[in-house]
Amino acid sequence: MKQSKKKQNWFMKFPVVPAFILPFVSTLAAIVLSGIPTAAVINAAPDLISFYGEIAGIMMSVVRILIAFIIIIIMKAGTGRTFQFGFHMRNIRLSFILSFFCILLIADNVIEGILFSDGLQTSMIGIAAAVIGGIAPGFFEEVVCRGFVVSNMMDKWQGRKNYVLKSILASGIIFGLMHLMNLGGANTAETIMQIFYAAGLGIYFGAVYVRTRNLWGTVVMHALVDITYNMFLMPEGFWMKDLIIGIMIAVVYTVIGLYLIRPVKQKEIAELWEGKQ
Repeated sequence: MKQSKKKQNWFMKFPVVPAFILPFVSTLAAIVLSGIPTAAVINAAPDLISFYGEIAGIMMSVVRILIAFIIIIIMKAGTGRTFQFGFHMRNIRLSFILSFFCILLIADNVIEGILFSDGLQTSMIGIAAAVIGGIAPGFFEEVVCRGFVVSNMMDKWQGRKNYVLKSILASGIIFGLMHLMNLGGANTAETIMQIFYAAGLGIYFGAVYVRTRNLWGTVVMHALVDITYNMFLMPEGFWMKDLIIGIMIAVVYTVIGLYLIRPVKQKEIAELWEGKQ
C-alpha cells in the first residue's frame, strides 16, 4: 500500500518539476488539439476563412478550458478528492478584495485601448473570441499555475524556512518563463516584457491564493483583464513604451504580492494551509 502511494505521487514529490512540466505540456496540448476543430470548421464553412484567427482563438480557448477541467478531475480522483483547487465559498469575499488590485491593469487596458487602438471589436466572432479568449486564460492558468502548482509547493515545502515566500516566488518565476513559448511569434523585446509582466502577475495571483486558498477572485479578475485587452483592436508592432509599461506592471504587482504575504501574515497563512492534503 505504501509503495503504491509512492508511485502515485512521484510526479508531485519535487514541486518544481511538475510546475514546469504541467503548464508547458498542457499548453502545447491545447495548441495541437485546437487545430483539429479549427480545420473542421473552416472546411465546413470556407466563407469563414477571413475569420481564421478568431476561430482558432475560440477553439484554443475551449480546449484550454476542457484541459483545466480534466486536470481537476484527475487530481480529485488520484488523491481521493483531497486535493483542493479553491473553488468553494470559504474566503471568497477576501479573494475578490485582494484580487481587486487588478483594476489597475483593467484601467491600463482601457486607457491604452482608447489612445492607441484602431477601435473595438465589432463582429460577433471577434467579440466572442475576445470574451472566450479572456475567460480561458483566467480559468486555465489559475487552475494549473495557482490551483495545482502553488498548492503542491505549499504542501511539499510546508514547515521549511520561508516556504511561503519560496512557493510564491518559484511559481511566479515559472509562470513568467512559460511565456518563452511566445518567442516564435513575437520579437525578443516583447517576449522579455511578457516574461517580466507574467512573473509579476504570477507572484501577485499566487499571493492572493496563498492568503485565501480560494481561486474565484483571481479567476474572475484575471479573465476581466484579458477580456478588456482583447476587446480593442491593437495595431501590430511593439514599442519601447510597451516594454516600459510591462516592466513597471511587473514591479508593482511583485511588490503588492510580497506585501500580501508579509511576515505579520505568516501565522495566518500557516493556519489556513495546515492539513491541506
